[in-house]
Amino acid sequence: MPQINDPLMYRQEGEIAFIEINRPDKKNALNAECWRLLDSFCDRLRDDHQIRALVITGRPDDIFSAGVDVTPTDPFIADMFQALQDRDKTGLVEGFARMQSVVTKLARLPFPTVAAINGLCYGGAVELAGACDIRVAKAGAVICLQEARLGLIPDFGGTVRLTRLIGPAKAKELIMTARKILPD
Repeated sequence: MPQINDPLMYRQEGEIAFIEINRPDKKNALNAECWRLLDSFCDRLRDDHQIRALVITGRPDDIFSAGVDVTPTDPFIADMFQALQDRDKTGLVEGFARMQSVVTKLARLPFPTVAAINGLCYGGAVELAGACDIRVAKAGAVICLQEARLGLIPDFGGTVRLTRLIGPAKAKELIMTARKILPD
C-alpha cells in the first residue's frame, strides 16, 4: 500500500497500474529515490502478466514534474557534480547511462504506457513522458526541455525519442530554444 510520503506512489486498479510522482514540495522533481523506485516498478511491471496498461502522472493535480531534482545533496546529482569536478568522463557517462536505462525500461514495457501530463512538465520529466506510448496533457500544462538554458542537452535519451516523435527540425527547435509548449 503506498504511503502518503512516498516519492512515487504505485497502485493498481484491476489490470491498470498507476505511478504518481509525489514530491509536491519539490514540484515533483525526480530525485535519486524516484529513479530507483521507477526502475524497480518497471521490473515488477514487466514481469506482471496481469497488467494491461500503465499511467504515470503527478500529485497534486497541477504538477507532473519539474524534471530532475538538481539539489546538490541528492545522491545522483552529488555524484554527477563530483564527476564533473574530477573531470571523470567515465563517471559522467555511467551516471547518465543509469538514468537512460530506467527510461528505456519504461519505453520497453510490454503494454501501453500513458503519461498523463497534468501540469508543469520540464526537462527529465519530458523525457520520461517521451518514453511513454501516449502523452495526454491537460489544458494549462506547460511542457519544456529547459536544459539549453543550463548549457545542457536532454541526456536520458530524449533527443533520440523526441526526434522520432516529432521529426528532427521540430525536435532541434524545442531542444535548442527551450521554448515552452502550452497544450490547448
